[in-house]
Amino acid sequence: MNMSRLKFRIFLAVCVYCLIFPYFALAIQPDAYEEDNSFSYASGILNATVQHHNFHAAGDQDWVKFYAFNENDEGRYMITATNVGSRCNVVIELYDTDGVTLIEEWDDPLKGTIDETITWKCNKNGIYYVKIRHFDPGVFGDGTEYDLKVTRVGGNDGIIKGVIKDKCSSQKISGVKITATANGVSSTFINPFVGDYMISLIPNTTYSVKFEAAGYETFPAQNVSVKPLQEISGVDIYLTPLIPPVYYRDSDGDGYGDPKTSIQVCISLPQGYVTKSGDCNDADPAIHPTLSLPDVIAMLRIFAGINTAPPICLKDHRLEMSDVIHLLQIIAGLR
Repeated sequence: MNMSRLKFRIFLAVCVYCLIFPYFALAIQPDAYEEDNSFSYASGILNATVQHHNFHAAGDQDWVKFYAFNENDEGRYMITATNVGSRCNVVIELYDTDGVTLIEEWDDPLKGTIDETITWKCNKNGIYYVKIRHFDPGVFGDGTEYDLKVTRVGGNDGIIKGVIKDKCSSQKISGVKITATANGVSSTFINPFVGDYMISLIPNTTYSVKFEAAGYETFPAQNVSVKPLQEISGVDIYLTPLIPPVYYRDSDGDGYGDPKTSIQVCISLPQGYVTKSGDCNDADPAIHPTLSLPDVIAMLRIFAGINTAPPICLKDHRLEMSDVIHLLQIIAGLR
């Protein structure tokens, strides 16, 4: 093969790579709002809340809907895509209440992966639709994520805020799905904070709000409303676990309880109880189910006849050479 032919093949391979590579990407999980690929399956979005989306497949579209008001100069809305990924060039399309008639479209393809915003004046009350698509439908996967937000500009919305807690332990809960329904639109978002939440609501409108989290009973929907610019604090939500926690009596105070003294009850951690079990001798704080190098040394001393009591719990309560070898392998990182 002569040098010119080799150079041509290298050049051709580089060209093919440059043309094809953008269409291949690391796999990415569909966002929490799929399947939302048409206006019929659009997810509701609450005022001033953020939804995290991505383009997980070729030609993927994300549709949302929101209820807009015509309130003289206060009926303006801002639709924004922010925190766009390194391979995400979003196009925002706003549709009328029929979900078909295009009102406005915005994208600046020359600027590539930047935040995009539509500012729009509502002329009539109703449910409107937003379609988000990639400028290049063949680009998808890792790096195509973005955050979407619809905000009333110059509105007089009210706020409800509080803390979402575990009813049994009083610990804050993360990953809670909050759904607010009003005027026939259900708006859902995943609370981005651990426990603390805030909902911005259109005033003088009755909302039905419910809270859901994995491993918990759904909090019954509650009707709420706010006055213009009103802020209601301290609306704490307590979710009941599907399975109450298990606590173990810790008589010797070593942080490990006796599994035979367990209680399963929906209360905060009782005094004298712990969440860890496996203590085979709850009367001696020196004996517990932890493992460290001093424990292994002590067990070797037991095997040599120097010590008499094992420092950790054994399944059969007897110490044999196999136990020592096994524990040494754990310490050495072989198990």
